[in-house]
Amino acid sequence: MKALIVLATILAVQPALSADRVDSVRHQTSPSILLVPDYEHELFDGSGFDVLHTRDSDRFRSTRTRIGALVDYKSAYDFIALGGGGTRYEQDAWSADRYTLNSVIRKQERATGAGLLANLGVSTVGDHQKGIGEATWNIRLSPSGGFEFIGQREFVETRPSLESGVMTNYLAASGDLAVTDRFTVIGLAGEQWFSDDNRRTHLRGTAIYSLLPEQGLSVQGRARGYESSRSGGVLYFNPDDYERGDIGLRLRRAFGNWRVLAAAGGGRERINRDVEKPTRYADFRAERSFANNFSVALTFSLSKASDSDGAITGGSTYTWRYYRAVLIAPF
Repeated sequence: MKALIVLATILAVQPALSADRVDSVRHQTSPSILLVPDYEHELFDGSGFDVLHTRDSDRFRSTRTRIGALVDYKSAYDFIALGGGGTRYEQDAWSADRYTLNSVIRKQERATGAGLLANLGVSTVGDHQKGIGEATWNIRLSPSGGFEFIGQREFVETRPSLESGVMTNYLAASGDLAVTDRFTVIGLAGEQWFSDDNRRTHLRGTAIYSLLPEQGLSVQGRARGYESSRSGGVLYFNPDDYERGDIGLRLRRAFGNWRVLAAAGGGRERINRDVEKPTRYADFRAERSFANNFSVALTFSLSKASDSDGAITGGSTYTWRYYRAVLIAPF
């Protein structure tokens, strides 16, 4: 039987123009929040080892390893898989371990991304055992446009939230339209519920224009915001209102045998319609397939924005970093 890394790896396979996922109160270890899709489909036909590490300026760190196996495989776009892994959280002298078992199903069209990608599982942190999951259902109405429905249930990854077993639940719908061969717009509306009775309403918009199609270079502008029903608290960053706008460049091209996807830019955020601060981001991924179907993928992401903060208030110097390495070889 073939095997492959599932969970975070499989969850990252989304249409390239899919709307962003919900912003975690602290960036979660799922790479689906990154500006560039995290792995190409060709990397999934084999067995391997996935290591992911995050750290931030609040000294909160996480290290995760995951493996998995296919139980029904027709193609990289049509399969069922089972997997599991562990995550270690640390902050100063505090630490906690998390263990997860998941099942993943993918039934999508290769050319368009239309179809279903879902994962359901159980995750345990301390005395808290919770059901988790993430799913996207993509519907293409035409070659130039379509809709995507998104659902997510996860632990909130801050120390006080993990100790309390706080969960976040999220439902959203997005639409994308290629207005021209070079210009694409994306919109998203969503609702987020926390298990501490807080509720958020999300709105987002993204515009992408291809500057140099032959070089894989595009410019991207984004606007996003949310309102909370219960502000404050000590479990996670939680203002009444949050708004953010940014602009940056995206690159997708090959350099020799390496495929590179990168994005970088900056903007401004406004907290409670009062405090304004600059933001910036950078994402980079390089991947390569070697002889005998051996593949490697390396990812780095950096974010400086309060909406990725797990503290009580957004700090002006808050920075979050993400590192990931995946090695995949034929079974």
